[in-house]
Amino acid sequence: MADLSEQTLSEIFNLIDEEQLNTMAKLLEMIDCPSDLRGLRKAIATVEYLFSLYPSRVTSLFGIDHNSFKASLLIIHSYQHKNSSAFWKDSHGRGWKSERPIYSLLFIFSDNRTSHAAAALLLFLEHYLNNETKIVGQNRAEESVRAFRMLYADESTRDECFRESSLDRTVNNIFALKERLKNDDDDNYLPRAQLGYLYQLEHFYRLDWVTRGRHERRTAKRIRGHYSRKRYERITGSDDLMTPSLNTQKLKRIYEEAGVTKSEDLPDVTVIKSSSPPQPLQPYEEASTSVVKDSALHWFKTNKVNIDIRRCHNLLPTSRTILQPHELKILMSSLTNTSTGIIGGIDKKLIRAVLLIVLITARDLQSVLSIKQASTQKEVGFHFDGNYILLNVAPEPTTLSPIHNELLLPVSSVISIALPEHLVTYISPYFSDTFIELIQQKKPIEWQDVIQRYLKDLNRKFSIQISLTRIEHHLINWVSAHESYDPVLLDILAEKTRYQSRSAKHYAYYTETEINDELHALWNALFTEAAHQQAENSDSLTPTISSELKMERGVGSAFTPKADALSTWISEKASILLSNKPFAVSSTLEGLVNYHNAYTLYTIIMLKSGTGYRAVYNPLPSLDLALLRYQSICISDKDSKTLFNHTRVVACPDILKSQILHYQAHIEAFANLIAVNFSYFAQQYFTHSSHLQHLKLTSKTERLEQFLAIKNSSGTDGMFLFFTERDEHASHIKKVVQNSSPTFLNTYFPFPLNFGRHYMRRYLQKNNIHQELIKFQLGHWMTGETTLEKFSELNHVEAIQALLPTLNGMMDELGWRDIPSLLTRKRA
Repeated sequence: MADLSEQTLSEIFNLIDEEQLNTMAKLLEMIDCPSDLRGLRKAIATVEYLFSLYPSRVTSLFGIDHNSFKASLLIIHSYQHKNSSAFWKDSHGRGWKSERPIYSLLFIFSDNRTSHAAAALLLFLEHYLNNETKIVGQNRAEESVRAFRMLYADESTRDECFRESSLDRTVNNIFALKERLKNDDDDNYLPRAQLGYLYQLEHFYRLDWVTRGRHERRTAKRIRGHYSRKRYERITGSDDLMTPSLNTQKLKRIYEEAGVTKSEDLPDVTVIKSSSPPQPLQPYEEASTSVVKDSALHWFKTNKVNIDIRRCHNLLPTSRTILQPHELKILMSSLTNTSTGIIGGIDKKLIRAVLLIVLITARDLQSVLSIKQASTQKEVGFHFDGNYILLNVAPEPTTLSPIHNELLLPVSSVISIALPEHLVTYISPYFSDTFIELIQQKKPIEWQDVIQRYLKDLNRKFSIQISLTRIEHHLINWVSAHESYDPVLLDILAEKTRYQSRSAKHYAYYTETEINDELHALWNALFTEAAHQQAENSDSLTPTISSELKMERGVGSAFTPKADALSTWISEKASILLSNKPFAVSSTLEGLVNYHNAYTLYTIIMLKSGTGYRAVYNPLPSLDLALLRYQSICISDKDSKTLFNHTRVVACPDILKSQILHYQAHIEAFANLIAVNFSYFAQQYFTHSSHLQHLKLTSKTERLEQFLAIKNSSGTDGMFLFFTERDEHASHIKKVVQNSSPTFLNTYFPFPLNFGRHYMRRYLQKNNIHQELIKFQLGHWMTGETTLEKFSELNHVEAIQALLPTLNGMMDELGWRDIPSLLTRKRA
């Protein structure tokens, strides 16, 4: 950071205000930013995430007021400079961990942005920056940051060390874990390799380093170190006595030249091993390589794994991993019991309260014990608000840094979820200021032992088999088996991204009210017996949200467009096309090209909006992929030249079907008009507009090769071509044609090119479309869920017919309309 002067910062960020310049310099200096700003995008994203969760603590730590800090982050995100490639680099710099450890830590933690990680990281940064002089003076910065990074990355030590929000409790947890590792118990499941890191991190938090003394002793153990523990030699004249071989000894060159050997002072035989090596086996007794590498056995094991995965991804409500109705009834009756008692020094009522939270939040026990107390709705943790118990959660962001675009729905860092009202009665007595203290009086391993004893008594009494694992995963498995609710809701509730819903989570967007309504409907479906109770309770379970946050708080996708903004853009482009006259658009080459570009842009955006295409190079690269007689389109939006990954058939709305037919007629008429000026592209358009190109292929091999060629959008130009405008330094149009690549479309379309997928998923979810149909349209299939498998009952035609009414309604609400080309009208 020493190379970044104020003048250099002013040139890079175009800063004029001196106060703003000083703020920026202070911020970059405290995080130890390199002079070329390499990786700053990821490092500042971590700082911004901490700021979104703990604004007052972060501004106090950096000594910058709230507004100035926020303005500095906006300036960094809008960074445009000749060195911007270094700013966007995603690779870790060489030597950062030793030369600039804090910057390295911020860079690495940009891939681990959870509320738990943020709390632990902020506590570490506060202690480091407040005591930086002493830490750096004793040369302990690198080892302290390394110890924190390694201990947090290890799941076995993460929850043990960093589940507290206070410095004293964190130090006590580290000390307790260190003592457990030192005991070297046989039952100790924690890795002893972390013992050194625990020592270093404890000294870091206590700031009690001492000068390391130097001791030199020559012990028997050191003498034995001259001998190998792996290589043995037979003692001459013996059948079964062995002696370790001497290790290679090294001496200074002066002694070697003098003829000295280091081993001459050591006895020839030091350790005797009285066990003979195993006798060599006969050739017929050795294992055959055909058995070791048996291809049939390997295929059987692989096939068995695939079968097990399919079974797991196609759970039935009767699966043993899901609590059955009689088991759930017994468990709920036990957890809502008011009887008193103590197990392992913990009140039974508190045990029941913790198990209830585990059951309804889809969290594991360790995560529930790590939840903190929140004083306001802006903080993460439990917040008791009158008759409601709010769980304030901070789901992992779907983007590295916030998207500042007025056309997109705003995303909040923290939202509040109200726990079920009919269960709050049994939990609320413990939700006071001492709730967290009551839980944290016992260690997690003690809590696990107590809960196992509680469930063991329950199982013995009712002859059932309920385990803590089944309780932790019941809600997740129930949702997966029924597929009536969005699994992303559980990711938000548990503040955890699961592999099964990681793709769907990127496209899902919910407001705070919608999340509460959906979760309470889910809880009512689980815990109430009559359907009318669900309808009665659904209106009364909305949390009390402060008015200043109610209109702003949403969570999930940062790329979901606002419906009114998208409708405005559509109406503007449609009005431009409709305002043109047939003769005007075809009288000059310039007017013809401009109309074609506008018509192509309108059609391609409608295609992305109506099908959920990803931001690929050329969507619908050939009309042969438009299966209009089945009201469907075959798309391959994750291209592979030889494989069929993510190649699927999706529903095509009525308006889009009509527009594709209009565009087919348009390119045929357009090709006739440009045949002289753009003969190559005219021939290409003639080929695309033909109905016979696939029918001319007679063999199956030819058709397969043709399909592989056209489905790969990045390898072909496709049929959505844009012709350049008139060149300023010439009197003719340049013969340069652009395909519909994301880079080109971004200059003409103000929304993210993936807008269609984000908007469509939210629309389908709000209209209560079944999860299987949503996966069908967006292609979010897991292994074993693919349509048309041997076990699948899903029919493409039926799925398309089920989706079409909703998709047609979405297109109508956005204002899409099929517009025939003026080039074809002139010749009608």
